[in-house]
Amino acid sequence: MKKIIFSLIFLTFQFTAKSQLYEYYITKANSFIDMDNYEQAIFYYNKAVEHSPNLPQGYFHRALPEYFSEDYENALDDLNHVLSIDPNYIQTYKYRGMVYEALFNNEQALNDYNIYLDSFPNHLVTLSSKAWILCKLNRENEAKEVLDRALSIDSNHIPTLNVLGLYYEQIKLFHEAVEQFTLIIQLDPGYGSSYYNRGRNNYYLENYAQACSDWKIATQLGIEDAAWLYDGESKCK
Repeated sequence: MKKIIFSLIFLTFQFTAKSQLYEYYITKANSFIDMDNYEQAIFYYNKAVEHSPNLPQGYFHRALPEYFSEDYENALDDLNHVLSIDPNYIQTYKYRGMVYEALFNNEQALNDYNIYLDSFPNHLVTLSSKAWILCKLNRENEAKEVLDRALSIDSNHIPTLNVLGLYYEQIKLFHEAVEQFTLIIQLDPGYGSSYYNRGRNNYYLENYAQACSDWKIATQLGIEDAAWLYDGESKCK
């Protein structure tokens, strides 16, 4: 009887120790994500995967620094592997949708966003991502319905407002687009892409001085595409 009890205690200790080591690797990797050190994060996620290859969390978490490093193919492989282990790991569909979007596979991205939204219908970032995908697929009416739904949940959600501005630009309502990007700037004056986007729409409206002013501010806020336009546009000289 004592041998049986000892064996059970030993097995429990082994399991706990293995579990703690796995959690250590994940936690260590997460700390490097917080520091934007994706190389070291991947190193420790690799350790987690090697330690427990049948658990989905290591693959799931490793896909994030791979995505941020623009290593989209490996991120996609990891997320597919997560779903092969656990098809109900719902968060995976959101991130795989982001990867498919980065790979210009808009139909598959839309499919994954829809699967995620079936479980989390009010997730605003995914709703705005879905709306932008619909715009890129030239399904503007559907995109507007999704945007209206998202803004009914939070009328000041900046990613959704940003996509709404891009939607107006796509259907050539440039005045409305300028108004939309101006609203975002009022809500968050440091949101650099809104100056860039507003500048582009002001340019379409032949408001060249305002366009150049917007691109200059966007450049100061670190938007590289705005710098290229500001430096290259003769009307900004």
